[in-house]
Amino acid sequence: MSSVNLTRRIFAAKSLRIVAAYACAALLMLSGRSALAVRSVSGMVDSTWSRQDALIRVVGDIYIPNGRSLTIEPGVRVQFEGNFSLTVDGLLDARGQADTARHIVFSGNGVWRGIVFNATANPASQLVECDISNAWVGVQIIRCFVTIERCRISALTTGINCIHSSPDIINNHIIRAGSENTQSDVKAISLYDYSAPRITGNDLIEAVATSHGIAYGIWMFESTPPFLDGNNIKAVGNDGAVGIYARRTAKLRIDHNVIETFSNILLRGIWMVQAGVITFVSNDVFLNTTCDNAVGILVDVGSITTIINNIIYGNGGSVGDSTVNGEVTDGSGYNDYYLHSINHVGNWQGANEINADPLFIDRSADPSDPPYQLSLYSPSDTIHRGERGRSPCIDAGDPSLHDAGDSYNTRSDIGRFFRIYNPADTGATSVTPVTDPIVRTSVLNPAFPNPFNRATVLSFDLALPGRASVTVYDLNGRLVQTLWNSTAGSGRQSLVWSAAGLSAGEYFVRLDATDRSETIRLLYLP
Repeated sequence: MSSVNLTRRIFAAKSLRIVAAYACAALLMLSGRSALAVRSVSGMVDSTWSRQDALIRVVGDIYIPNGRSLTIEPGVRVQFEGNFSLTVDGLLDARGQADTARHIVFSGNGVWRGIVFNATANPASQLVECDISNAWVGVQIIRCFVTIERCRISALTTGINCIHSSPDIINNHIIRAGSENTQSDVKAISLYDYSAPRITGNDLIEAVATSHGIAYGIWMFESTPPFLDGNNIKAVGNDGAVGIYARRTAKLRIDHNVIETFSNILLRGIWMVQAGVITFVSNDVFLNTTCDNAVGILVDVGSITTIINNIIYGNGGSVGDSTVNGEVTDGSGYNDYYLHSINHVGNWQGANEINADPLFIDRSADPSDPPYQLSLYSPSDTIHRGERGRSPCIDAGDPSLHDAGDSYNTRSDIGRFFRIYNPADTGATSVTPVTDPIVRTSVLNPAFPNPFNRATVLSFDLALPGRASVTVYDLNGRLVQTLWNSTAGSGRQSLVWSAAGLSAGEYFVRLDATDRSETIRLLYLP
């Protein structure tokens, strides 16, 4: 063998040994990194869970003490290895991001008990872009304020349970309770003991009890959300399905929601029992399955309601509304009752209703279209797909109400969604579908800062010129202060509220405008 070949073989052998050494080092580094990536916790937790802790294994109950905080960074996965819970007495800051890989995931290796916020929980606590699954109760909020936003919650019995609490439940993707194997009643959102959350803009609030039990989309007892609007609510139950159940509530406004119910035994779009005064405006209610015991709006046992601009879509054998034991005010009207065997049972005081197919756009032409858009053009229209002719609900609503997004100031439409129509223009460009239910009539905007310790800035938008008032109330409904009581033109007004001299706690700020009233909740921490 030549010296050259020998040298080459020796060099090749050394090279292989070097490569092998690097490979072993890399494997050791990876194994070390994997070991660092899995972390087991129990008992007290605080500080920060970062992406380096890619998986947190919960091997016992965990809690955040009062005065301590836990920050969970985007991309962290938290897995409960038994029937354990996370209890928050301090601050939980769990803010994921929209990218799926950057969600914060709470799941269980089996069933776990969920996340519990107690009375001492810091009001700055928040769950944002979090995925919570396989818990008995997804999130429980007890006598405190937290924010739940853009989350995906799927629980076995209750998605979110509020007890004497006022959280923000806003713009979530899914809040679901139950499953096909559920053996009891389920509630996607449960409100109890004077809870007053803001429930707005949620893509899907769903309760499923297809084996046994009644499914409730939103269940309320002695609670009054200041906001209940812009949600898609769905209930599917073997023994019954109720979109919204309200018992012994105070003054409540429910507007711009889609409520769908599915059951062969009992169907209720909204069911009110001793419910005080409820205003039900611009909603779409669907009774979707064959069922003789089906009522779109049941006003029961001393309840009082005003029903305006709603589409109540029946199943052929249903009742539009029943007021035998309750009362509908004489301000009701401008509703579309379609496909009911009887539109009204009881003392109906409304007027100007229609009984016709609302003509929703056919989504089979373009499944990406939002559901329940009112059709405007003829089926032969070559620009707008899925059109079925002009809906009888367009410009047929209460003339005293106005769709604020309608720059042509035409009369309001019936139902959750509206379409902008310029009567002077017959061209295709004169019509724009509007799917955002939040941008509409006069609105009281969120205060900043909130919570606050000295003063906060308030602003409100008036859709129509006229007199408006802004007032502050305490938790007992007592008037604390009148901040504004004057006439103003349409547009935005701003003011500063100083709470100096007042006790710490929650307060409600109410806007009363020409076309509507709205309330927001503030937390004062001097």
